[in-house]
Amino acid sequence: MRLPSNKGPQKILITCPACQHQQHDYPNANVTYCQRCGERIPLKVTEAPRKARKKTTVERRKIVCMHCNNELYVHYDAQSWQCTFCSTYLDLRNHKINKEVSTAIRTYGDLEIGPKCLFNGIKAEAENIKISGRSNCKLQSRQGITVSGNVKLYAGAEGEHLHVSESAQLYTEGPLSFRSAEIHGKVEAKQFTVSERLQVHGEGHLTANKLDAAEVIVNRGGKLLARCETKLEEPPPAVEPAPQPA
Repeated sequence: MRLPSNKGPQKILITCPACQHQQHDYPNANVTYCQRCGERIPLKVTEAPRKARKKTTVERRKIVCMHCNNELYVHYDAQSWQCTFCSTYLDLRNHKINKEVSTAIRTYGDLEIGPKCLFNGIKAEAENIKISGRSNCKLQSRQGITVSGNVKLYAGAEGEHLHVSESAQLYTEGPLSFRSAEIHGKVEAKQFTVSERLQVHGEGHLTANKLDAAEVIVNRGGKLLARCETKLEEPPPAVEPAPQPA
C-alpha cells in the first residue's frame, strides 16, 4: 500500500496590503483576493520590469454584514458590495424618497424621507435617517434619526441618537428606543425608552405615557409630561456596632 505523497504545493501565509488581514494561499496562483476586504493581491511578479506607478490610497469604511455579522472594509464611493463570507449583496447607496412608496430598504447609506412621503415599506434600515414625512413601518438607524417638519411614525423607531429639530413635531403610536435623545420641538409618544441621557431643550415639549430613561435633563422653558418608572436600589443592611469590652 502506497502512502499519499506530501510533495504537493503547500500553502503560504500572505498579508493583505489594504487591511493587513493574513490568510493562507497556494503560491503557484498568479493572484488571489483578500477574504476580509476583497482586495486583489498578486502572488507572482513578472520578470520584465514595469514602470513604477504612483500608489493611491483607497479610503475604506468598516461595516458589519447584516446577514453573517462578519466585518467588511468597503470603498467609501462604492454603491454596492458583496460579502466575501456569505456572498450576500449589500446596498451602500443613499436613498431619498418624497412620494408614497411600498418597498423594503436595507442600506449602509443614509435614508431621507421627505415631507410628501408616506413610507409603506415592510422595513427601513439605514445608517442615518432624516424624516419630515410619515412612515407606517418601524425605522431602524445604526447611527441617528433627525426629525424635521410634521412627522408621524405609526410603528415607532430605534437607533443610537434621536434629534428633534426646533419647530418639528413628532407623533408616534409605536415605541421609541434610543441610546440618547435631544428634543428641541414637540414629541408625543406612548412609550419612550432612552438608555442613557434624554435632554429637553428650552422650546422642547415631551409627552409620553411611559418614559424610561437613565438620565433626564429639562432645560428652562422645556416641558415634560410623562409617567416615569424609576428603579430604586435597596439600601444596604445596617451593620450593628460591635459590643465594646467591659
